[in-house]
Amino acid sequence: MLAAEPGAPVYRRDVSAALYDGKVVGNVLASNVSQLRREIEPYGWTITYGKGGNTPLAQWRLIPTEAGQ
Repeated sequence: MLAAEPGAPVYRRDVSAALYDGKVVGNVLASNVSQLRREIEPYGWTITYGKGGNTPLAQWRLIPTEAGQ
């Protein structure tokens, strides 16, 4: 979902629905995104955490690391 359109916001609720049928317990999704961020950073990409806090409207964006600096 993040790679479909780099830079575009992807909502937590959409990722949760696609990966976990909308039934994520606790911080599982945030932990997975954090782990993915660590994996892709050596390749020049990062995932930003946007507005929405820890709600279903939280947003992530996949961006090149140069854009995030």
